[in-house]
Amino acid sequence: QRHVEISANSQYPNGLRHLLSITNSIFITDDDFLRCLTDLNYSLNSLEECQIQHCHQMTVVLRMKSGSSEILSSLKILQGSNLKNLRCFVEHTSLYSYRYVITLRQLKRIHLEHCPRLEKIFPCTSSLPMLESLVILFCPNLKTIFYKQNLSEVAPSPFPSIENIYLQDLPQLQHIHE
Repeated sequence: QRHVEISANSQYPNGLRHLLSITNSIFITDDDFLRCLTDLNYSLNSLEECQIQHCHQMTVVLRMKSGSSEILSSLKILQGSNLKNLRCFVEHTSLYSYRYVITLRQLKRIHLEHCPRLEKIFPCTSSLPMLESLVILFCPNLKTIFYKQNLSEVAPSPFPSIENIYLQDLPQLQHIHE
């Protein structure tokens, strides 16, 4: 398995973009530079497992480009913890991309914890057909899991395979799906 660990960087080495395009798993910790995972490389289609922790500059994990409908096509496990400035998990970059359903086809497990500024996670245009486990802990500002924005389509049944949802200490949570 091709695994990459990144820690405490202020700048990334040349060639990292190519390396990440063939990486199966990534662990990013104590990174004071990274604001968004897809800024490192938008083509992370070999990535199966991603763990991000203590990346305090990160404000969004995945930023969708206009017209993109499928990202991280191999991703199965996504974990994020102690991301103090994370506000949104998946975000669109243009008005037109709201019309596309975002599909994370293989994603089975999401675990998010200790993200104090996290307000929303997925746009309503998201589909997670294989998601079995959703764990969100200690995110006191989380208001909605699937958020709707102007002109956005709504994906039918965003997680039809869900087996367990574990939510703890989310005092601002108003909606799972707007």
